Amino acid sequence: MLLPKQSSLLKSAKLSKSTSPTPAASSPGAGPAAEDVAPCKFTKEVLDRKINGCLDEYLSIVDLNEVKESIKEWGHPDATKEFALAAIKKGAEASEKHRTLFVKLFATTVGIEGGVPAATFMEAVASFLPSLPDLMYDAPRAHEYIGAFIAAAATVAPEVITVLLKVEVALKTADDDGGPELPLKLALATFAAAKAASSEAKMLELYASMGAPITSFMPDDKDRVGDLCDRAGVKALMDAPAAAAAAGGSGADTLESLLAADASNDQIFEWVDANVKARDADFVARLTELIVLETSKKTTCATAEDMQKPPTVEKEAAETEAVKNRSKALKVYTDGNDELQLHTLCAVQAAAVSKLKNPPGLLGRWFNHLYDMDVVLEDVFKTWEGDDKVSTSAKYPGKVLALTGANDLMDRLKNGAVEEDPGAE
Repeated sequence: MLLPKQSSLLKSAKLSKSTSPTPAASSPGAGPAAEDVAPCKFTKEVLDRKINGCLDEYLSIVDLNEVKESIKEWGHPDATKEFALAAIKKGAEASEKHRTLFVKLFATTVGIEGGVPAATFMEAVASFLPSLPDLMYDAPRAHEYIGAFIAAAATVAPEVITVLLKVEVALKTADDDGGPELPLKLALATFAAAKAASSEAKMLELYASMGAPITSFMPDDKDRVGDLCDRAGVKALMDAPAAAAAAGGSGADTLESLLAADASNDQIFEWVDANVKARDADFVARLTELIVLETSKKTTCATAEDMQKPPTVEKEAAETEAVKNRSKALKVYTDGNDELQLHTLCAVQAAAVSKLKNPPGLLGRWFNHLYDMDVVLEDVFKTWEGDDKVSTSAKYPGKVLALTGANDLMDRLKNGAVEEDPGAE
């Protein structure tokens, strides 16, 4: 029988407010520096009991908000890491039904505000890996389960995919390293899971984020790598251009690095032509997110102080000019396609509200930019407003706050009072 929300089991898994340590201030999504954090006030035994109680409760009522509330009330980065590690262990040994719930858990907590920071999840994976070979004696497909967890987290926090490059080193600390093919098999299982959960385009996007070609796992036997890719259903990894970041050492490019370096739109187009086969919703969402993050970082959200108050006139003007430039890139991939334009709005929503923590006016300005610059059509804004599927999915957090941020624009659209862009001819 399902336990009711706020049951005694969950309450026992949380710290009381009177004993909860106050977490040190940190940047969004990042764990605070170790020297700034007091030791966890709970013994390992007590913390284990609380974490296991939280996970058992999650498997019973599947309430992700309760999980986040527990993490918040524990209030310590060590507790968060232990939670992630316990979830990986428990998920690896769970039934198929419960493994699916753990995949959902990682997809909706890693890299999300109030959840598990991406770096903390990666540390937990690295801590778990030495036990993987032994687990595979009893569960030969355990590497596939771990791959699914990594893929789920990487879908929201792409940097997580780089943990695959640390597998070989982590396994060296194990009594049994699982053989020379295990790091490759784990990587292939991860990419296969990403493909199954989303699309081949998303898989290739994560592959590019890894920053190394798949052949780097077994550089002396590329034929074997190709054979294992084929068996895993991810042969496209062999056919795709090697992840751009790995192709030329420290100076090589990825989409993120190009945008960070203020590359021209033509350079962006060239990179996409060489590295992205499917210009689908996943690709458009990722491109939009990176444009929002990089543009904001260089204009209206350059400092933590900037993110707490409305921007100056000068910074807002710089933002407008930067968006006007990058709007040309967005138009190339979304023009005439309402579905892709909807994903553009959803990606702005997720980037502004979740990734950047909803700075004052940011989402409203971006929505106005996209409307004024004819990137997104009026009907698509109205579709987004009433949508209860795409824009409310785990992939795109922040819809409720986004509706508030977009309220002025939506009112003007409904009343037919949107002013013409003063820069338009």
